[in-house]
Amino acid sequence: MSWNFRKSRKSVPSEDDVARECEKIKSVEDASKQMLKDGKKMADTDFETAKAAKKLASDLNALQSENASCNCAVILAKTMDDCGSLADKKYQLLQKTLIKPMKWYGDLFPHLNGHIKSHDKAQQDYKKLKAKMDKIREKGDTGPNIVKMNNMKRELVPVEEEFDAKHRMLLDEFPAFYNGRLQYLQPIFEAVVRSECWYHHQLQELFDKTLNELTQTDPDVDLEAEVNDTLEQIRGLSITKD
Repeated sequence: MSWNFRKSRKSVPSEDDVARECEKIKSVEDASKQMLKDGKKMADTDFETAKAAKKLASDLNALQSENASCNCAVILAKTMDDCGSLADKKYQLLQKTLIKPMKWYGDLFPHLNGHIKSHDKAQQDYKKLKAKMDKIREKGDTGPNIVKMNNMKRELVPVEEEFDAKHRMLLDEFPAFYNGRLQYLQPIFEAVVRSECWYHHQLQELFDKTLNELTQTDPDVDLEAEVNDTLEQIRGLSITKD
């Protein structure tokens, strides 16, 4: 009976092919981890901006309580309070559009890495059994060796089939995941850009409104001249030279 089962089966795909696909997945995993880390930093900045703006609004309100005629402080306090609210909304948007989706995306990699470990174990089992068969073959075709060789050939069939299946599965699943990454990530990128556009547009509208309120408080006041006068007073108090 012939045990040359390789004649009727396709050859096992190259190990280099799997190694190349694993490297691609590793690069995507590293990049996504870094993106999540930097995204958290950006969100934390918005959180701190919201706190700072609210604190400044509180300081301005305290200033107004000491000087009832300081109407500009009231206007600016309201503006800074609104700035804080906008920064807080942007923080919440980043959590929904970037942080959580990237966390979910990162949860896929342990599953993929599990496939790699399973593949590597099957490969080791296959190579170990093949090495044993080679040693027996080197000892010659004695009766006991022939029996051992036939038994090991039977053992090799399911081991090689399992390794072959895991090998081909990686070559199917990994390229599909890698090539499909932008289908998942592009909506995230678009959502982040839209969030930033919304935030800065709201800020522009807010400060345009504030500027109009400040200039319309007293039609006779030259706002630019008032600002320059204030800057001159500040310079006069400074102990350093320009």
